[in-house]
Amino acid sequence: MPASCRRYVKRAAEDEANEGELALGQFQDHFQDKVVLITGASMGVGAGLAQTFAAQGAKVAIAARSVDKLESLAKSLPGESLVIAADMSQPDQVRDMVAQTVARFGRIDILVNNAAVGMYAAASDMDMTACEHLIKTNWLGPIHAIQAAVPVMRRQGGGQIINISTVAARLPLPYFTAYASTKYAMTAMSDILRMELRPDNIQVLLVFLGRVRTNFTVNAFKGPGTKALGGKMGGISVERAARAILLAARWKRREIVVPCSNRVFGWLRRLAPPVIDRLALALLKPMMRK
Repeated sequence: MPASCRRYVKRAAEDEANEGELALGQFQDHFQDKVVLITGASMGVGAGLAQTFAAQGAKVAIAARSVDKLESLAKSLPGESLVIAADMSQPDQVRDMVAQTVARFGRIDILVNNAAVGMYAAASDMDMTACEHLIKTNWLGPIHAIQAAVPVMRRQGGGQIINISTVAARLPLPYFTAYASTKYAMTAMSDILRMELRPDNIQVLLVFLGRVRTNFTVNAFKGPGTKALGGKMGGISVERAARAILLAARWKRREIVVPCSNRVFGWLRRLAPPVIDRLALALLKPMMRK
């Protein structure tokens, strides 16, 4: 293995070890009374982030379509919380989500664009109605949320936007066409937004999530002849992902990969794209095609 590759792998391993060092309460003064709006908060990483931010003293507004799950989550949270019914594919509901948060708390310090829908299908036969729903939820929804939240953050003197992407936006994978494309768009938007909002003291954190033990793959749309990747098998815990994101938010990082070891995949593809493409297809085709 080249020396540069060994250094990269070593750094990733060190960062991965550091992900587990965040103790609850370590940054309580930083997040105390901050208002955090989290989309897609009814389950998975969104719910984990709500619990983690609330444990640090933040006031959390949790939004999703499943109000019953949100209300159950809210009962378990310390401190003040707000439940908001919102479908990210509906612009009016997204804008109302932001308005409700401001009406309740008077400000928004952190916007977390976490809500997303998955889809596993070959580009040649994916359902276009489902694909358009993905675009509305994963790409246009966050933009509507940002457009509604940024004026609020400007008036209060700053804020932070956390956009949750995927390692599939760094390492192209077969049968991820629609989902990965929306996350590639989020990646580009985040990088540009960071430059545009810097004069307003609004920081942008981009999170590339790897495999996390949730029902995300089970709930995703599947194309003809395609199946999901093994449900909750493999991956890191929701709690670990949430801690890593909280830590990055505290130190105002530009972007992170969670788990850190997944950064190696992007590096390897840049090193030998044709080889990695063939390996990805050879690995995923037997697992995802019926």
